[in-house]
Amino acid sequence: MLHTALAIDLDGTLLIGDTLPEAECKVLFKAKSMGLEIIIATARWLDLAKPITDKLNLTSPIITCSGAQVYDPLTCQDLADHRLPSDIAELIYPLIDSHDCIATVTYDSHTVLTGLPEPANIKDIGPVKWVTNLSQATKQPARMITVQGTQALDSIRSTLAAETERVSVADSIGPSGQSILTITAAKANKGLALITTCDHLGLDPEQVIAFGDTDGDLDMFAAAGTSVAMGQASKRVQDAATYITSPNTQNGVARFLNTLFDSQEQ
Repeated sequence: MLHTALAIDLDGTLLIGDTLPEAECKVLFKAKSMGLEIIIATARWLDLAKPITDKLNLTSPIITCSGAQVYDPLTCQDLADHRLPSDIAELIYPLIDSHDCIATVTYDSHTVLTGLPEPANIKDIGPVKWVTNLSQATKQPARMITVQGTQALDSIRSTLAAETERVSVADSIGPSGQSILTITAAKANKGLALITTCDHLGLDPEQVIAFGDTDGDLDMFAAAGTSVAMGQASKRVQDAATYITSPNTQNGVARFLNTLFDSQEQ
């Protein structure tokens, strides 16, 4: 099959922690030289994704916040922007405030952080603003809420169990490997975001290879013609994929693509 694009998750897939390995960097520059579009599809918010896309000199739309935002760097405009219902946020914020947990809430161009003592280096965390209480922080509609902390996660899952038609709740892996609960609007998923991106670029999703490692990537696997699960992914994710590659710590993306490109050159 002719492939025209790669859709690649960041944490646990392309990256090791916050590091973009040289092997992955090299193979993606080769992919670009072959005419493939490189679409980053991540649970990170835009400010955390752009250092990677900038390093790779990417101009394709960026899927962020687990699909809640599709951002076009060429026009600096959003192709998709899905927000959590305000009443859902009003349910979740008090739960976060009342539990021993760490949480972030992403809005437009900024993110708030709560659940920690005020950071000593508060001026060094860029667009992230530390707050003591989410319930009083802002009434602006949120794109994404992330939470760490077992008791808080159990409470939030229970509270949102009846809201599956309006809210998406998924487990993801953060840069340091910790488990994170990611909460977005129901229409915010990487699969729909990939279709939106392909429509914008004039591509057929069937010609896309998608790489991922968590349940948050399953919708993207379903939308793409070919999917590749990382070697450390759960059985559920691996079973949903067309292929399985090595773990991210063993250059899984680079290994798969180098093998693919070598076979095409023969």
